[in-house]
Amino acid sequence: MLNLSETTQRVLVFDGASGFNITSFTYVKEGRVKQHEIVEYKKREEIFFPQNISLKHFQKRDDKVRLDFYRSFDLRDLVINSPIEESSFTLAAYVVPHGTRMLDEITDELSVFDERKKKFVPISEFTY
Repeated sequence: MLNLSETTQRVLVFDGASGFNITSFTYVKEGRVKQHEIVEYKKREEIFFPQNISLKHFQKRDDKVRLDFYRSFDLRDLVINSPIEESSFTLAAYVVPHGTRMLDEITDELSVFDERKKKFVPISEFTY
């Protein structure tokens, strides 16, 4: 457990069966779980690669902690030591649902994906 402050901790679980990679990450603030992530790995050519990632975010509402956001990723196509086209790293290469939030932790700015504009916009410019 990593104590970030008196009220905030990060709990990281490393598993030897997964090459000592992080298999669980929990962010706890003021005694409440705010975020929980689980990563499952698959071994290929002596290297462990993420196979499934699940993300859960929780919010306190009406004096109860509720699941606010859940997303699961299944990584299916694994290609090792092959060139990757630059277009693979553009936003157009992904299906991003309208309203998807992105927090830039460096600038501490929240952006939201606007399907009409096909890009992330500052939250102040976003409308449903």
